[in-house]
Amino acid sequence: MADNGKISIWGKQNLDFVFSFFIFINERRNNIDKKIIIREIIKCAKNYDKNLNNRNIMFIYLQNRKIEYLETKFLKSNFLHLTGIDLKDKEISAKIFYNKCIMNKIKECEIQERKDGNTRNKLSVLNNLMFIHKNAKIVGDYNQDKIFLISNKIIGNVTSCLGFIVKGKYYICNTSLKEDIRKLTYNTGKVICIMRKKIQDLKYSEITYIDEQYKEQILSNKKISNKIEIS
Repeated sequence: MADNGKISIWGKQNLDFVFSFFIFINERRNNIDKKIIIREIIKCAKNYDKNLNNRNIMFIYLQNRKIEYLETKFLKSNFLHLTGIDLKDKEISAKIFYNKCIMNKIKECEIQERKDGNTRNKLSVLNNLMFIHKNAKIVGDYNQDKIFLISNKIIGNVTSCLGFIVKGKYYICNTSLKEDIRKLTYNTGKVICIMRKKIQDLKYSEITYIDEQYKEQILSNKKISNKIEIS
């Protein structure tokens, strides 16, 4: 009986050690994961700041042989929604979070992955989406395929896209998606030109992408040409 008792105690000590070691390894893995996540978020925030923040992007597209366009607006407060992370401290606003990312001051204890598993999907394509002013190929109306996604327009390509909701005269990005845009849209159009300006500027003066074969048609469209600074 004494021997059995010793074996039982030793077995319990082993189990306690294995359980403690498992917790240690799991916590260390989570910490490593968070470091990787933060590194990716900071990289994306800086590209967002360089390419999109405080800017209007006009996407001009060909739909049913007719040239259409829509204007988007990118603000600091939009970036958090694109990352797929939740903030533990609800006192930190989306703008504060963005500024902390730009200044490399975001901490592991301030963020957490979403339980639905979307965080990693979003982060795997987010940096590519920070160049949507150059690599967007399709614009379309959202087909309401996803229960929890609320967007009006989807812009992107076959590997990733951004969802937009309309606010006033502009579309504001409210989500990032690791999806083939063709599966999420109808009334689609091929992007033939993308133009960019700072929000405070009245007219677009920078072309970030253009399909040259449509240049004359774009310029002959009065609604679009009125928005462009032609030099």
